Amino acid sequence: MKAKFYLLIISTVVILGNSCKKEEIKVDLSKPQSIGYSQIDRDYILQFSSYLKPQPLFQNSPTETNFEIGSTIFLKTDLGNYGKMKIKDIYNSNGLTLVINFIVYNTDGSVLMEKVDFVVTINKYIDLDTGILSNQSAEFSWASSGGIYRLYVVDNNVLTYLYAQ
Repeated sequence: MKAKFYLLIISTVVILGNSCKKEEIKVDLSKPQSIGYSQIDRDYILQFSSYLKPQPLFQNSPTETNFEIGSTIFLKTDLGNYGKMKIKDIYNSNGLTLVINFIVYNTDGSVLMEKVDFVVTINKYIDLDTGILSNQSAEFSWASSGGIYRLYVVDNNVLTYLYAQ
């Protein structure tokens, strides 16, 4: 009789224990924790280096992921410098105009070049290492093709990643 009683108690404890298990919380550790634009430095961008690709970034594509006002973009220039870009505004003025902030870092993490409220009109090119905007081919271009606006990688050594929308 004692054996059956103990067996009943043990079975009850096991059943209750199994029903009280906490749900496992899975955390995706493949990407670092997301932080705000002002906190992002070169070391943080380097954690995303495997996501940087020679790809255009779209503004109004029906089939691609689009950036928008407030988006943060990570980049690597043709000279190997890492940087970040924030889309501040997009407005129509004879074609869409971008207003961006961007910083490019030296290899030691210090700032190589910084632009604040930098206005980029359609069909202009940006040299990311110098911040010079021109009509001549450079690393990056703000262009339209078939009515779809994109930041276009002109030099395939330039890499980009849409970090946050």
